[in-house]
Amino acid sequence: MSKLFAYGTLMCEDTMTALTGCRLHAKAATLWDYRRYAVRGADYPGIVACAGASVRGLLYCNLTAKCWHHLDGFEGAMYARRRVSVALNHGKNEPAETYVIKPAYMHQLEAFDWDFEAFLERIKGRTAPELGVS
Repeated sequence: MSKLFAYGTLMCEDTMTALTGCRLHAKAATLWDYRRYAVRGADYPGIVACAGASVRGLLYCNLTAKCWHHLDGFEGAMYARRRVSVALNHGKNEPAETYVIKPAYMHQLEAFDWDFEAFLERIKGRTAPELGVS
């Protein structure tokens, strides 16, 4: 699989480029039937399956084996890489992989959603790009 659905800090192009060493093309996407939560004591989120919910993020394309190696190391033991299907702006679905919180770490999730815009303002000192998905 050469596509990643990013829903948290990896939506920042500078972070993704620094981590993978590659400048990757991205497009807005939505992952249905998952919910994004804040992780206790962290600036990043985690997602879990949740019927009827959705997570807006970015679909990165053409990831190499080297990119995946760096991403797997970055995500660590708390996350499992899972195959999912994401919806693009024009309604087409595409297969991708994403990182989902492992059941053993569910207790680390806060009871509230993680907010990308608040993360950017607080940590990065900037505003979010438009990620609107129709």
